Amino acid sequence: MASIKKALSTPDAIAAVTGPIGGGKTTVVGRALEGVAAKLTTVSVGRIRLGHDEVLELLLGELGAEEMPAGTVQRFALFRRMLRQFSDEGARVVIVVEDAGRMGEDSLAELEALTGADGGVSDGANVVLMGDDGLNKLLDKPQLARVKQRLRLRQSLPPLTEKELLAYFKHCFRLAGGEFDSLFADGASAVLHELSGGIPRMANNIVESAMLAAAEAGDKRVSIDQIRNVAAGEYGLESGSATESEPKTPTAPPIAAPKPAPVGESAPGKTDAGETETVESSAPEKDDIPELIQDTLPDLEVLAPQLADHKSAKAARHRAETGSRKTAPSHELPETDEDEPTPSVEDIPTLRKPSPDNEGDEIPDWERDPTLAELRPDLDALEHAMAVAQGAEKEPANETPIEPPVAAPEKAPEEVPAITLDREIQAKIEEAAEAIKRTEEAAAAKAAAAAEAE
Repeated sequence: MASIKKALSTPDAIAAVTGPIGGGKTTVVGRALEGVAAKLTTVSVGRIRLGHDEVLELLLGELGAEEMPAGTVQRFALFRRMLRQFSDEGARVVIVVEDAGRMGEDSLAELEALTGADGGVSDGANVVLMGDDGLNKLLDKPQLARVKQRLRLRQSLPPLTEKELLAYFKHCFRLAGGEFDSLFADGASAVLHELSGGIPRMANNIVESAMLAAAEAGDKRVSIDQIRNVAAGEYGLESGSATESEPKTPTAPPIAAPKPAPVGESAPGKTDAGETETVESSAPEKDDIPELIQDTLPDLEVLAPQLADHKSAKAARHRAETGSRKTAPSHELPETDEDEPTPSVEDIPTLRKPSPDNEGDEIPDWERDPTLAELRPDLDALEHAMAVAQGAEKEPANETPIEPPVAAPEKAPEEVPAITLDREIQAKIEEAAEAIKRTEEAAAAKAAAAAEAE
């Protein structure tokens, strides 16, 4: 409201107010215009589509022209004289267009030409354009360049937040002599905000219908179920949250994903002919190796890349040879090539730091590239884990006491913003109270005089 008043400080300024339908644009503009000037003449253009030649006729009729000239030039001259007359009397003329987008580009351009102060005959007139968010795109069109030059404000009115909607209803109910919290169930403001989307007009409709439904049922408080039933039955608005009477559906515990079968256990396999077979396993049914040892087993590709490459190539040849026949049981080893050497223990490289004597030897990746240091195996941790699994050592006790978690301090409830009355309204209230007081005093004095005369 303060921005609108400031934008209309000059007599020919234009302001644009946008927002959703039912968001309170007309109410806000009307209250803001009350403080623009002491004398104000408002012309309201409703939601109507006008031709460019009909704008002048509408304005003359709203301003009170008794006779309508036949020609366009005579009508334009009459409109200018009327604006000059209002200006001489100290009155401001404000033209409020309820739906500027529906009015059309040609009509808006004609309205700007009629209300401008370029001619010098009068000070012109203020124009307030209202509409949805599409109005901003309309004002950016080249045909409305003059309107855009006179535009002093583009004010957007978003929907009310939940806190603002609650404060709005509390103010309304206090003016009516009641309390919102005593008439509506706890959490009603959140449901009203969810159903109405923060649009005041829709929220007002739901509240009034819900109060009528509660009165017909003989209830002293409006329940959340009544609010939702009215919103769904009368306005077609559905809510996704649970009602007061709806029980909460228990959440099923998450199902752990099955662990992959270890190597050697039974697993289904497919042959080239499409038949499915089960690979028999000679390993025991229960794996006695502790999980800690499994997780800390060294990676063969890191510790012995030569041996890992050798086994990978050997497994690949075995899969290629057995691809045309059924998979053999795991305890039957495939035949090896006679010319293929069997790796011995001496072929497995040992881990040692590079020295000048063995510079020609292969150096592990984590020694060559410092960024791969995370791949370095922790042999001490591996030996300790194996000793713990076999019972040779015990896990060290955790001597550090675990402190209980400190609960976060509870936040104080946020205060609902209060709505204060305008100074002008307060002054009018005080003036009315003073007039009533003077009237009562005069009546008392008159009654006393009449009694003395008798």
